[in-house]
Amino acid sequence: MASVYRKRDSYYMRVKGPDGIWRNRPCDAITKPAAQLEALAAQQLADRQRNGLAPGAADAQRTFGDLMDLWRERYAPRLRSKTVLLFVEKHLRATLGHLRLGGAAAAVAPLLASKQDELSASSLNHLRAYVRRLYTIAALSSVGWWSRPNPVNRDELPTFKGRGRVRGTLSSSEVLRVLSVLDPRWRPLFATACFLGLRRGELIALEKSDLDLAAGTLNISRSGDADTTKGGHADALPVPAPLRPYLEAALQLSPSRFLFPAEHGGRHALDLDVTAVLTRALGRAGIVEGYQHRCRRAGCGHVQTENDNASRRCPSDGRALWLRPLPRKGITFHSLRHTTATLLAQAKVHPSIAQRILRHADVETTLGIYTHVSDMEGMREALGRLDFGALEECAPAPAYLLERAATNMFGANLVPRGPDPKSEAPDGSRFLENRQRPRLVGATGFEPATTCTPSKCATRLRYAPARPFPSWGIQ
Repeated sequence: MASVYRKRDSYYMRVKGPDGIWRNRPCDAITKPAAQLEALAAQQLADRQRNGLAPGAADAQRTFGDLMDLWRERYAPRLRSKTVLLFVEKHLRATLGHLRLGGAAAAVAPLLASKQDELSASSLNHLRAYVRRLYTIAALSSVGWWSRPNPVNRDELPTFKGRGRVRGTLSSSEVLRVLSVLDPRWRPLFATACFLGLRRGELIALEKSDLDLAAGTLNISRSGDADTTKGGHADALPVPAPLRPYLEAALQLSPSRFLFPAEHGGRHALDLDVTAVLTRALGRAGIVEGYQHRCRRAGCGHVQTENDNASRRCPSDGRALWLRPLPRKGITFHSLRHTTATLLAQAKVHPSIAQRILRHADVETTLGIYTHVSDMEGMREALGRLDFGALEECAPAPAYLLERAATNMFGANLVPRGPDPKSEAPDGSRFLENRQRPRLVGATGFEPATTCTPSKCATRLRYAPARPFPSWGIQ
């Protein structure tokens, strides 16, 4: 228990520190009761620091980079994909890594705001969630690096909203063109991705034992170097007849236990850039937005973009321009999974079946995110099936709307019509009779008199004098 004593007209406290060592230090108080309260508070803080409930003096010097290292040591081994490690290192380490936790908490919001033009809203929300998770770990009793509320909350740092990424898809004919121009060693992998909608990690983790040609099934149970898939469960998918020759060839050509091995026979690297392979294939297949014609002479720099791949020459030196295709934007390797969902929808496959093929937990994910159907002919055919009976006989279209449209468009009524009872000459006697009688304005006549305009709330009596109509000859 802390104690207080007096020395040289000042009060000192004896407190047991977080390391269990008793230390003496002067008090700021000038009276003994105040010094005792100060010593008691210091002892309570030391006890909390010893139990990991409050940050100590050494913990106050911790930086955001130390917290990132702690998270990587504790939780990174559990990740199915390691891409998040490269992502946070690239966008957070350089700016926040050297800052202490308090300074980094204040710099998070400006940093994410500065990256809105560089990253999508989804990526910014991933960074926001990562930082929030780090400060949650720092506040754990076993860590004790952060004792204040989490700085990443909805009030101080709201989530980012924006358009989602526009994911392109391929038609069935374009899939055929892409497979035809691919290198033969890539065709089995890409054909499996197009037919079954497998992810990249699931494809490189497939083994020969997962393929059962007798039963015609392919077992999906791993992803990358993880022992499970993204959904956390194994699934068996049927092998369609057009895909079977590709899988048989991959089974015979593989020198190792992997179904789609790398050139050395082992498993592909986890960061295998299959999108680059697909991009080059799109250019060779002609699935492009245009062609870039560039002069390769040093110092020229002439570049022009055209819609065709015809040979052209540089206007400066007359050399032949180098041709480079510009593949269609928005198509990555993951777009093949979207392509599978879209082609299944166009083939009128029931959404629940497509959900099981893509192995989604919710059918809304299959329909709302992965299916991109814009079938105008299908919608036209569906709307053509609506039948409300004899509309032309029972409820014909009103002709006066057509007449009014012709009048408004050309400034005159071009549609001939017969006499309209409402447009005939008015009966002067009837108008005179109505004008000579007092007229009650209002809904019921029982509301108090007002000076407002005639409405259901204005019940003022109006007596209008009779007006002669000289043009009609009425006396």
